[in-house]
Amino acid sequence: SDSDHTVSEKYGSIMAYQGQKFASRNTFLIDPSGVIRKVYVKVKPAAHSEEVLADLQQLQATK
Repeated sequence: SDSDHTVSEKYGSIMAYQGQKFASRNTFLIDPSGVIRKVYVKVKPAAHSEEVLADLQQLQATK
């Protein structure tokens, strides 16, 4: 959880609505070295996990 929005702000994933801060529904695929390999913006939760798993498999295959 990121209740104080620290992580969301560092990744540029914060939005304001009616004076309140909310984390945007974004996902970051980060490799073991800390490099962001892919950013998913405004994700739809229903199929998102399948997309992330497929991209992870592809990244692992290209090592």
